[in-house]
Amino acid sequence: MSKPKHGFVDLRVDKVLVWGDYLLARQQNRVFYTHKDKIEWQSFPVRLLDFALDEDHNLLMGYDDSLRLLVFSSPTQYQLLTEERIPTYPVDIKMVNGTVYMYLIDCRLCKANHDGLKCCTPLTSDYPIKEPRLVQKGKKLQWGAEGTHLYIAEKRHHWYREAELDFPIANLHLLGDSVAILWDTKQNHRYSLLSHSAEPYSLKNPLSDFLATPIRSMTITSGSNGCFHSFSQSITFTVSTDSLLTASLIQQNNGYKGEKDSAIELSVSLPQLVRILESINENPDKIPEIKDFDITEADAQRYRKMLADQRKSKDFSFDMVVLDDGGFYDSIPRLLQSVEREEMYQALTMGEGITSTTSYWFNITFVNDNKETCTMSSSYYLTGNPWFLPWLVSCDDLYFNCFNIELSRFLAECLPKDFSGRKAFDNAILIKKIGDYYWRKKHN
Repeated sequence: MSKPKHGFVDLRVDKVLVWGDYLLARQQNRVFYTHKDKIEWQSFPVRLLDFALDEDHNLLMGYDDSLRLLVFSSPTQYQLLTEERIPTYPVDIKMVNGTVYMYLIDCRLCKANHDGLKCCTPLTSDYPIKEPRLVQKGKKLQWGAEGTHLYIAEKRHHWYREAELDFPIANLHLLGDSVAILWDTKQNHRYSLLSHSAEPYSLKNPLSDFLATPIRSMTITSGSNGCFHSFSQSITFTVSTDSLLTASLIQQNNGYKGEKDSAIELSVSLPQLVRILESINENPDKIPEIKDFDITEADAQRYRKMLADQRKSKDFSFDMVVLDDGGFYDSIPRLLQSVEREEMYQALTMGEGITSTTSYWFNITFVNDNKETCTMSSSYYLTGNPWFLPWLVSCDDLYFNCFNIELSRFLAECLPKDFSGRKAFDNAILIKKIGDYYWRKKHN
């Protein structure tokens, strides 16, 4: 069988299925079909990631890149199995008599049909609970977290499961023995042992303690790791006068090429940086509006050129929609003034939709005179978020997402134009991200 043709080369077909008069194949997380009598591979009208067959009813079930469960009576005719979406990606799926059974990557079992979707975690009392991955010690109690599970233990006693939450716990910060702040990589939650429940929580002045002491240095680092490469660049700015941070060296760390450090002369305003950090401290949850980005016609022109170059090259890319989108992406600059704040938030927090063995990062580390640190970082697989928003801020064992465009503009001014990752500081990338959001919204 010839491989489905969609612009990729030398990629394996990892799943096939005979469905009545059709053949199905999955390649690089995309599902294709063809009639058995005439091999002409085509994409489904939605981007399916996986599929299963109900043999008793000859119905095809699949889930798409927005985790909707869909039932197909033909390759072009489908309906929702349920309005509820799968909470995370399945490892394996099977459909029997109109019901879909799934084993999810977070070890939950899930079943779905027209009556709805239910998930549960298999538990056993045959073994004691091991020490969780995250542990914080209070005066009398210990708190622990592993995945979506929250645990409690009295000192020198066994752990017990306090709750299974509907979000993963990435960080745990105690406000006392009975209250903790839980971070899920997108927002904070306040969990109380009195109510045995979690509620959304906004941090109040999270940088105050750090900013109480003058800043001594700022280090900007960008890099990448993969199967056959590892590199990073970093620039450290230190206080030279009361009003300036200066840097004189770009440090190179390349395990394969052995590139040498290079001399530079850079200086930025320390008071300007402090004002930006104080602004973040006052309003850490502020989401920018489209007008805050000051998008110009020059930005739109760079965006159009970016689309034209990508369509012309047809190089290996996961961003295939712009190659055959019927002019959809060309219309985005005309829609920018109507982008609402909530849509901006959704666009900036929308995932890339891929994973890879190659990853990239862009980090800023601030150090004050007490040698306390505050870090702001962004990580990605293929294309960094525009202006690297949101920044993941870590300070005093607390985490939050920061959408401050002024911080990103300040950092862009700090860096030489050829610094790794600097191209993300561009409104053309923002316009493309907004286009991706509207494209997914349209097709989901």
